[in-house]
Amino acid sequence: MALVTLLLLVSPVPLFALKLAKVDPFPQEASRTLGLAYHINGSYSMDRVEQAVQRVEAYIEANKERFDVDTYYSFWVADDAYTRLYLNPRRKPPSRPRR
Repeated sequence: MALVTLLLLVSPVPLFALKLAKVDPFPQEASRTLGLAYHINGSYSMDRVEQAVQRVEAYIEANKERFDVDTYYSFWVADDAYTRLYLNPRRKPPSRPRR
Protein backbone atom coordinates (compact mmCIF):
# COMPACT_ATOMS: atom_id res chain seq x y z
CA MET A 1 0.00 0.00 0.00
CA ALA A 2 2.85 2.36 0.80
CA LEU A 3 4.34 1.74 -2.64
CA VAL A 4 1.06 2.66 -4.36
CA THR A 5 0.80 5.85 -2.28
CA LEU A 6 4.39 6.74 -3.11
CA LEU A 7 3.82 6.18 -6.84
CA LEU A 8 0.73 8.36 -6.78
CA LEU A 9 2.56 11.14 -4.99
CA VAL A 10 5.54 11.21 -7.36
CA SER A 11 3.57 10.73 -10.59
CA PRO A 12 2.60 13.78 -12.66
CA VAL A 13 -1.12 12.97 -12.29
CA PRO A 14 -1.55 14.90 -8.99
CA LEU A 15 0.07 17.95 -10.61
CA PHE A 16 -2.61 18.00 -13.31
CA ALA A 17 -5.40 17.30 -10.80
CA LEU A 18 -4.24 20.18 -8.60
CA LYS A 19 -3.74 22.41 -11.66
CA LEU A 20 -0.08 22.92 -10.83
CA ALA A 21 0.99 21.88 -14.32
CA LYS A 22 -0.57 23.56 -17.33
CA VAL A 23 -1.43 21.53 -20.41
CA ASP A 24 -3.23 22.92 -23.43
CA PRO A 25 -4.85 20.01 -25.31
CA PHE A 26 -5.80 22.33 -28.18
CA PRO A 27 -2.93 24.77 -28.65
CA GLN A 28 -3.66 27.77 -30.84
CA GLU A 29 -0.11 28.06 -32.12
CA ALA A 30 0.86 25.85 -35.04
CA SER A 31 3.58 23.33 -34.37
CA ARG A 32 6.81 23.38 -36.34
CA THR A 33 7.15 19.60 -35.99
CA LEU A 34 5.89 16.97 -38.41
CA GLY A 35 5.65 13.22 -37.93
CA LEU A 36 5.92 10.64 -40.68
CA ALA A 37 4.60 7.21 -39.71
CA TYR A 38 5.58 4.40 -42.04
CA HIS A 39 2.78 1.94 -42.79
CA ILE A 40 4.60 -1.35 -43.15
CA ASN A 41 2.52 -4.28 -44.35
CA GLY A 42 3.89 -7.46 -42.87
CA SER A 43 7.11 -8.05 -41.01
CA TYR A 44 10.49 -7.37 -42.56
CA SER A 45 14.08 -7.66 -41.43
CA MET A 46 15.58 -4.69 -39.63
CA ASP A 47 17.95 -4.19 -42.57
CA ARG A 48 15.07 -3.87 -45.03
CA VAL A 49 13.18 -1.39 -42.84
CA GLU A 50 16.39 0.57 -42.28
CA GLN A 51 16.90 0.80 -46.05
CA ALA A 52 13.40 2.23 -46.49
CA VAL A 53 13.98 4.79 -43.73
CA GLN A 54 17.36 5.76 -45.16
CA ARG A 55 15.74 6.30 -48.57
CA VAL A 56 13.23 8.72 -47.04
CA GLU A 57 15.98 10.43 -45.00
CA ALA A 58 18.07 10.88 -48.16
CA TYR A 59 15.12 12.59 -49.83
CA ILE A 60 14.58 14.83 -46.80
CA GLU A 61 18.28 15.70 -46.65
CA ALA A 62 18.35 16.58 -50.37
CA ASN A 63 15.30 18.85 -49.92
CA LYS A 64 15.97 20.41 -46.49
CA GLU A 65 15.82 23.98 -47.78
CA ARG A 66 12.77 23.33 -49.95
CA PHE A 67 10.79 21.91 -47.01
CA ASP A 68 12.34 24.27 -44.42
CA VAL A 69 13.63 21.31 -42.35
CA ASP A 70 16.11 22.07 -39.58
CA THR A 71 16.70 18.53 -38.29
CA TYR A 72 15.04 15.13 -38.36
CA TYR A 73 15.09 11.99 -36.27
CA SER A 74 14.04 8.45 -37.23
CA PHE A 75 13.59 5.19 -35.40
CA TRP A 76 12.50 1.78 -36.59
CA VAL A 77 11.89 -1.82 -35.61
CA ALA A 78 10.99 -4.82 -37.76
CA ASP A 79 7.32 -3.84 -38.21
CA ASP A 80 7.26 -0.10 -37.54
CA ALA A 81 9.16 3.09 -38.40
CA TYR A 82 8.73 6.78 -37.70
CA THR A 83 10.51 9.97 -38.75
CA ARG A 84 10.04 13.28 -36.93
CA LEU A 85 10.86 16.49 -38.80
CA TYR A 86 11.76 19.65 -36.92
CA LEU A 87 11.18 22.67 -39.11
CA ASN A 88 13.13 25.90 -38.86
CA PRO A 89 11.60 28.47 -36.53
CA ARG A 90 9.08 30.65 -38.31
CA ARG A 91 10.56 33.95 -39.32
CA LYS A 92 8.55 37.12 -38.99
CA PRO A 93 8.02 38.83 -42.34
CA PRO A 94 9.81 42.16 -42.67
CA SER A 95 7.62 45.07 -41.73
CA ARG A 96 6.63 47.41 -44.50
CA PRO A 97 7.32 51.11 -44.09
CA ARG A 98 4.18 53.17 -43.55
CA ARG A 99 3.26 55.74 -46.14
